[in-house]
Amino acid sequence: MTSMSSGRTVLALLTLLASLGCDAPVVEDDLPSLGRLATVVRTETLIPPSGDDYDLYNATHLSSFSDGGIAVLNAGTPEVLVFTSTGRLQTRFGGPGQGPGEFSRPTFLTVTPGDSVLVTDLLSQRVVVFDRGGRPARTYQLETPSIGELYVFPFGLTEDNLLVTAQGVTPIGPNAAAGPVFLPARVLAYDPEGAISEVVERPGISSEFFLFEQEGRLRSIAPPFRRRTVIAGGGSGVALATSLSRSILLLDAGIGAEVTIPFPGDTPPLSRSVADSALSAWVDSAGSSEDRILRRRLVADMPSPTTPPVLDDLQFDLLGRLWVAASGPNGGRDSKWYVIDEQSAIGFIELPRSVQVMEIGQDYVLGIEADALDLQSVVKLYLSWE
Repeated sequence: MTSMSSGRTVLALLTLLASLGCDAPVVEDDLPSLGRLATVVRTETLIPPSGDDYDLYNATHLSSFSDGGIAVLNAGTPEVLVFTSTGRLQTRFGGPGQGPGEFSRPTFLTVTPGDSVLVTDLLSQRVVVFDRGGRPARTYQLETPSIGELYVFPFGLTEDNLLVTAQGVTPIGPNAAAGPVFLPARVLAYDPEGAISEVVERPGISSEFFLFEQEGRLRSIAPPFRRRTVIAGGGSGVALATSLSRSILLLDAGIGAEVTIPFPGDTPPLSRSVADSALSAWVDSAGSSEDRILRRRLVADMPSPTTPPVLDDLQFDLLGRLWVAASGPNGGRDSKWYVIDEQSAIGFIELPRSVQVMEIGQDYVLGIEADALDLQSVVKLYLSWE
């Protein structure tokens, strides 16, 4: 992810979050007939599911070094695997534990300017910056809430190593009630020493969950079609939308120009059969019979979905353009990504839905792909521009 100036980034975030649902100017130009921009001409497996002394297990993040090497967050181990540009395992570090350089539940990884590796850990609320060889260079703590269940969603790092995260608290406890609820998030920016630079609370940064009671306590869960917040940060600013939104807030970090961009794709209406099929598949995908029973009960109790999801993901490429992944049928092979340059949609690219996009370069896409047996690999999609 291309870095941003730290001072402009925090100001941009404050302005952006304050404007949610308010008076951002809208780009009024009618969307042109959008054509195909590029085609995937070749797919290369850079890192197979297993190799010499490693197995990819719940790999969740990857990021490239300046020489083409790749750092992979192997959350299931949990550790960081560092590979050369040819896919050879170079080093590994981390491992389970609470000690220096160890992880309990790592949730985010990125390669910083200078080829350091930053990793955040959920349970220990710790940020560790390693050198490429795995030696901890500095460590600091994230803020821990006084009550509730924490979730942390890091989504940006400035060129001055200012870490920006969205932090939320699940509303459980004596004042919570079962039913649909929007869980608010707080945006916190940490300086390189771990001090909080900015705190912004905004109800618009929220995801919709359904709270229900089981064995005397409330549990939260997010079935299909619930609203979730999607955030991306990159060289041209910060983009924010929800999965049900038909517009995207974009703030240009360079000039501070704030716009609301209309969602560039078409979204078919949500039919009852599509909703029922998706909810049924979600119930059947439960990992245990107990969880399947809970999901079935939840689907029966919660309000029926009426709004289809609009977008699945937002990503900035290394050129600063915003890519928007449109929601589509779960059975579709490809996902349609619209490319937005200078606040205008310029076309689309279809990428395999099986690939979780992690990095977009000028003529390639890096991602994590899982096969039918749920074995993961790191793949590189080569693009031919039309």
